[in-house]
Amino acid sequence: MYIKIQSDEEEPVCMKPTLEKQCEAHCVDFQAKLDACAERIEGKGEGYDCRGQAHDLFRCIDHCASPQVFNYIK
Repeated sequence: MYIKIQSDEEEPVCMKPTLEKQCEAHCVDFQAKLDACAERIEGKGEGYDCRGQAHDLFRCIDHCASPQVFNYIK
């Protein structure tokens, strides 16, 4: 995904992180659920995690960014 080159002498730039950052605003509900989970388990200790909520957030971001990524691939 290293695309977006202005000239032959420039290094290619990966657009995926930029697109993912833009998609974070689209997934605020999932971010709120992850934050709430993190606060809930903060004092509970070992054995608890928020992997499910983190997975949902990353899936939302990927779902938003992936169609746009292909616009930059040569």
